[in-house]
Amino acid sequence: MAVMHGLLIRIFRVAGITVPNQLAVAAGVAVGFVPMGIATWFAHLGGFVKPADLAITAGYSFSVYVVLGYCYFHLFNMSETARRVRILYEINRRKRLTGAELSGIYGAGQMLENRIERLVSTGQIKKSGERYMISSRWLYNAARLFAIWGRILNLPIYVKR
Repeated sequence: MAVMHGLLIRIFRVAGITVPNQLAVAAGVAVGFVPMGIATWFAHLGGFVKPADLAITAGYSFSVYVVLGYCYFHLFNMSETARRVRILYEINRRKRLTGAELSGIYGAGQMLENRIERLVSTGQIKKSGERYMISSRWLYNAARLFAIWGRILNLPIYVKR
C-alpha cells in the first residue's frame, strides 16, 4: 500500500495532476490490490484444488487487505488532518508556546478555512455566491453512519441530551 501510494504520488506529480492527499492514499490502496492479489495467488492460493477452499481463503485474504487498507488510510489521514498533530508540531518546533501564541499560529479561522478548502477540493461541497452546498453525499453519508454508530456506542458527542 505504502509503495503504491508513493508511486502514485510521484506519477501524479510528474504528470502535473493535482489530487487531494486522501484520494491519493485511497488510490494507492486500490491499485495495491493487483500486486497483492498476484503475490497472494503465487504464495498461497494457487495450491488450492477445491473451489470452496479457494473461495474461502481468497475471501479471507481480501478482507485482511481491506482492513489493512482502512487502517493505512486512517493512519495517513490522521497525520494529514489532525489538529493535535499540528499543535504538537508547532510546540516542538518552537520549543515553547503560550496559548495565545499557538492561537495566532493556527487559529480557529485558519482551521475552518483549511477544512472548507479540503471539502471543496474533494468535491464534497461547492460554493454558490457566498453560500456552500453539499455537492456529493458520499462523505456526508459516511458521517451519518459514524453518528449512528456513535449513538449506538453512547458516545457523548453523538448523544443528544
